[in-house]
Amino acid sequence: MSKQIGTIATLNLKNIRTPYFVTGIVTASMFIQTVVYAIVMANGGTASQISPSFGTYFWLLVIMAAISIPITHFKKTANLGGKRDGFFWGSLGSYAMLAGLVSLATATVHYTVDRALISTGNFASTEEFLQDFTFIEGHYVIFDLLALFGWAARGPLFVVIQQFAFLLLLAVAVHTFTAIQDKWYGWVTDAVIAAILATFIPIPVLRPALVWFFEMILFHSNAAVQIAVCLALSMVIYALNKPIFARKVL
Repeated sequence: MSKQIGTIATLNLKNIRTPYFVTGIVTASMFIQTVVYAIVMANGGTASQISPSFGTYFWLLVIMAAISIPITHFKKTANLGGKRDGFFWGSLGSYAMLAGLVSLATATVHYTVDRALISTGNFASTEEFLQDFTFIEGHYVIFDLLALFGWAARGPLFVVIQQFAFLLLLAVAVHTFTAIQDKWYGWVTDAVIAAILATFIPIPVLRPALVWFFEMILFHSNAAVQIAVCLALSMVIYALNKPIFARKVL
């Protein structure tokens, strides 16, 4: 079984061509835009805008893979003789590898390209912008989620680990949500999520509960708590896929 799990995880990663292509195009486009602005400002031009770091767009790969794998890979795996348990664990392995690779990639961009651009004085960091919103005047603000969530303040190791934990949670949540869309309980889940958001966001008394949830998985001041919560939620949510895929018709 362990060999089959490794094979399925590898096949998943090899056959998500559309997520690779779209992520590559978007990331390359944003990188080119950043380079163009860098050249313009190096030659006396100015810019007053805010744009996400191009490294942030690597997250698209995790999201799109988590949509593609349950939709297209389950039947392919079964047709090739793979077991449902093999798909279950193999897909989790795929998401763990993607979350790790994307975390390393975005951290590398943050500590090399983004910092090099900010050091020129023409680009502003997320921290500078959050301290003074008028800092956008005459600057190209590199809006970096790693800094926004407070992960970057703790150093490279925490950037990678905290990002990995969150991306794994994001992947299994999208995977599970996608897997149930062809069933009645998928429609019920859609309605419940919509109702929760429609209720908790506009009502001041309930809004702190929603804020608390996002603080636990993104902004918590204690990195260990954020990591533990994300990993625990990942396991709980992904466990739901056992009965979901056990009932899926091939």
